[in-house]
Amino acid sequence: MYSGHFESIEKINENYFIECIRETSKNSVYAIFKDSDGGLIYMFFYKGGSTFIKSHCAYVLNSLCEDDFKNIKVGTDINEVKEIDEPIRKQFEFVLDFFELYGYFPSTQSQLTFLLKDGIIAIGYEKNSNGGYQVSKIEFSDNFIQTRKYSNGRTLDFYYSIDFYYSILPQDYPE
Repeated sequence: MYSGHFESIEKINENYFIECIRETSKNSVYAIFKDSDGGLIYMFFYKGGSTFIKSHCAYVLNSLCEDDFKNIKVGTDINEVKEIDEPIRKQFEFVLDFFELYGYFPSTQSQLTFLLKDGIIAIGYEKNSNGGYQVSKIEFSDNFIQTRKYSNGRTLDFYYSIDFYYSILPQDYPE
């Protein structure tokens, strides 16, 4: 569902059937899509002029909590993380296969973010000395906000930050 350019909610609805839209504030909404496995895709939008523009997405098949990640620490092999839930395994395998296929290796800021019932969890990863991948950082946010910092690509001193809001209504989680 990512095309590399700004996509309006109207354009996305032309290509995918939006099953439900929830307003979270005057400036943000999220849309819900159901996939063939019964999981839910949450696509978050922010107000851009007269329309809503796609910001970020989350996928949930099984409702997880922070406690499901209690054994994951910095240095944990990524294979242990992938065992927590099938969608988590698929997301890591997709990203890591892409890295291997194109010879790209994750930076120290590479991470995947997962929506949980009690917050969000961001898991950073890096190559380890065995050629596999390990957890480089793990951050839990119980306010469902992830702040991402971006540099200008040449130095790390110049950056701007964007807050990504992952909060959804309790009734919108899979059962």
